[in-house]
Amino acid sequence: MLRAHPSAIHTSLAERDGAWLMNGTKSFVTMGVFAQRLVVIASVGTAPDGRNRLRATMVDAREAGVRMTNNPALAFAPEIPHASVRLTDVPARVLRGDGYLDYLEPFRTIEDIHVLAATVGWLIRVARVSGWSQAGRQRLLTVVAAVRGLDFDAPSSPGVHIALGGTFELFGDVLAELDPLWESTDPTTRRWWERDRPLLATVGRVRGQRLVAAWRSVLPN
Repeated sequence: MLRAHPSAIHTSLAERDGAWLMNGTKSFVTMGVFAQRLVVIASVGTAPDGRNRLRATMVDAREAGVRMTNNPALAFAPEIPHASVRLTDVPARVLRGDGYLDYLEPFRTIEDIHVLAATVGWLIRVARVSGWSQAGRQRLLTVVAAVRGLDFDAPSSPGVHIALGGTFELFGDVLAELDPLWESTDPTTRRWWERDRPLLATVGRVRGQRLVAAWRSVLPN
């Protein structure tokens, strides 16, 4: 999935001789070098109100016009590769719906949920291997229950954004409680955690904006 703020998306999608062709550059494609297909958000022009009109498309990553270049490894989670991609007259299959409302916006929330779930799952494994206290493992399992309670089928709903905000707040409290237990963990695992922990904060500002908007939509004026 290739994504950016709606107003910053300049990759263009135009119809030519009955086919939709994509042109542009995406600078950050997670796991891009392994992808066989890409979901690309592109602009089909500007609406009368000045809004960037976006559509979601499916692109075959093996097309001749797709040029993928590996980016340098990040400081955290360097094992996860990222790439930039140049798209030149690449045939695209246009997906139904609005590119922002139906694809880009929901994806951000789904991504948050999956990153949180994967992190908690890994921490539970660390807790078992390292012999952390029963109370600590119980707190982690509570976060698992909170994540499982989120409605994956309605990622754009205010209720999901509010519940996700509360779940991240709970997780932050649990991490603070678990900090002393890392002394009983093997040094390599502890270094991995210290290195990769910033990953959880990479989209914190955007998630906070969604939370504010969600509360605004449900509270009386």
